[in-house]
Amino acid sequence: MLILVFLVVSGSLFVSGAIFATFIGEISKKQISKQALDIGHAIAAIPRVKTVLESGRDPDRELQALAEQVRQKTGARFIVIADGRSRRFSHPDPQKIGKTFVGGDETEALATGRAYVSEATGTLGPSLRSIVPVTGADSRVIGFVSVGYLQTRVMEIVKGYQRE
Repeated sequence: MLILVFLVVSGSLFVSGAIFATFIGEISKKQISKQALDIGHAIAAIPRVKTVLESGRDPDRELQALAEQVRQKTGARFIVIADGRSRRFSHPDPQKIGKTFVGGDETEALATGRAYVSEATGTLGPSLRSIVPVTGADSRVIGFVSVGYLQTRVMEIVKGYQRE
């Protein structure tokens, strides 16, 4: 009888723990997604970002400096600012500036003007990333901002919360 009670209690604790860990994981992932969207919206609202994207050129790589400064302060793995043709104006690897955004998940933001979070594989690997459209003076979509966290880092954060 004692063994049966022990097994029932242990089983209940295991199932409860698994449910709780899953719940914490989902909340953590939603929080990271919200943070990525918030950062993207803040950058997309900067008038200078709009001006540079409308002009189609960034001679001083001003957007790269801005994106890197924000990225380092927020802990994001990457912040990419791109124009309406998905041409990058910023990237953590400066060699990728001027090249096309990878992942294909930006097309909806460019077509609809809607911001969202997606999971896709880019040049840095699988990531959880926000895609936020940038609109010009005439409310036309002129580009987007993508803020991302690599899936490995997301899982580390989630596991850290689950252990606490």
